[in-house]
Amino acid sequence: MTTDMGLGSSETGGESIFEINDGIEAVQVKGIDMTAAKTMAWVASKSGIRQVTDYQTSPSWSNAIYPMGDGAPYFSVGMNPSDSSTVYVGNHKVYKTVDGGANWTKVFSATDAPYNYPSFGDIGDITIVSSIEVCPYDTNIVMVGYYRGDSLGGLFVSEDAGSTWNQILIEASVDGEDINVRDISFYMDSLDTVAYVAAQYDTTFKQGKSVYRVSKTSGGWNAVQNMDGANTIVGYQITATIRDLTVSGDTIYACGTDVGINHPIAYYRNLADSTAKWDVMTTSGFPYIQGKK
Repeated sequence: MTTDMGLGSSETGGESIFEINDGIEAVQVKGIDMTAAKTMAWVASKSGIRQVTDYQTSPSWSNAIYPMGDGAPYFSVGMNPSDSSTVYVGNHKVYKTVDGGANWTKVFSATDAPYNYPSFGDIGDITIVSSIEVCPYDTNIVMVGYYRGDSLGGLFVSEDAGSTWNQILIEASVDGEDINVRDISFYMDSLDTVAYVAAQYDTTFKQGKSVYRVSKTSGGWNAVQNMDGANTIVGYQITATIRDLTVSGDTIYACGTDVGINHPIAYYRNLADSTAKWDVMTTSGFPYIQGKK
């Protein structure tokens, strides 16, 4: 029998079940966030949220955590870099803890009004929180990306640590369906707080692609395509699905798949150099099967 944690058994003819995973347990990890010292981390998985402490010495793992009893698979986690007890996790809702997982509150869901994304649907149209990122320069700023598979998701932001939320429009002109977000990474550009947002490209919708630069202004947030001809070494728009972003120092790295035969791609850009553009990294040695991701 299946449980939230894997294999299960029953001694009551199926009326109640319990997990029997000791020695065989496997976890399908969907998201992870770790302290800079690599001593503690939070993991979002298909079977709940887990915390590991003392990772460098004697790692100690928590049992699976289900915020507010919500046992749905979890896809993303974002930790306050200044306070590892403050964590946001996401399935199709966003939950927050400020006491290291002892208590949780639901702070946002795009399945609620006014956005009304479907909570459930066909497997291709599942609504998930694909990315959560807490801004390291102002931890009151939290961004959440939604991915909806065969439909379109969107990008949402809170500037008061999860109390209130607004949608940041990328390609759409009205709130609701916009682009499918895959990842988010922050950078401090001069005096501006900037989020780089990775997008899924879909040949059906053709709405959302590659990487967007989302900058905070006095009037809100401004989103522009960042892999267009003016920002790439090749001199033309890179149309691709970017699955992962990371900033190391002043360099941002991006990887994903192209829109054709789905071979792996990787790029980098020096954000400290105003003349630098997105450049290609070698993918020699990457696994590759034509037509596969």
